[in-house]
Amino acid sequence: MKKIKYYYNTNTLRYEKLEVPLRVKLLRIFGFIAAALVTAALISYFAFQFIGSPNEKILQLQNERLKDRYTSLSEKARGLAKQMDELEKRDNSVYRAIFEANPIPDSARAKAMEAAKEIATVEGMANNELFNSIFNTLNLLNNRIKAQNNSYNQIDELIKNKAQILSHTPAIQPVELARRP
Repeated sequence: MKKIKYYYNTNTLRYEKLEVPLRVKLLRIFGFIAAALVTAALISYFAFQFIGSPNEKILQLQNERLKDRYTSLSEKARGLAKQMDELEKRDNSVYRAIFEANPIPDSARAKAMEAAKEIATVEGMANNELFNSIFNTLNLLNNRIKAQNNSYNQIDELIKNKAQILSHTPAIQPVELARRP
């Protein structure tokens, strides 16, 4: 049951029933709703500042996975680069020495790399630096592999030529005998 409120009227010197006008009731309701909305906004602002939303947590997990993948790709790229260095060293020091050919200068191998660097400086960095660094590393390795392939093709030609030279070389070398008087 609703409790009825009374107030003392000093003009009539009597207690009268308190009647709240509709305008005052609406103002009170509006004030309560406004205070609740402001409080909710402040609480949600501070909550999202210090506590991540579920979508943000999902994005952080995806970011961590991408970083892990990037590190594994970087390790693979470093391993491939080491293998490529070993192949280039072997090509320059062993194979070309056997077939008496001059080693390919590193500048010939790096020509494609320099062109790629020029293109990258002209285009500038894209939004995703992670993707660009992986792409550039793999592009670099791809160019080095192409140059090494060309080198091995040249060595194959040298092998074929060496086989022809050896087939035309007599097994016993002629020796010039000194004439005695």
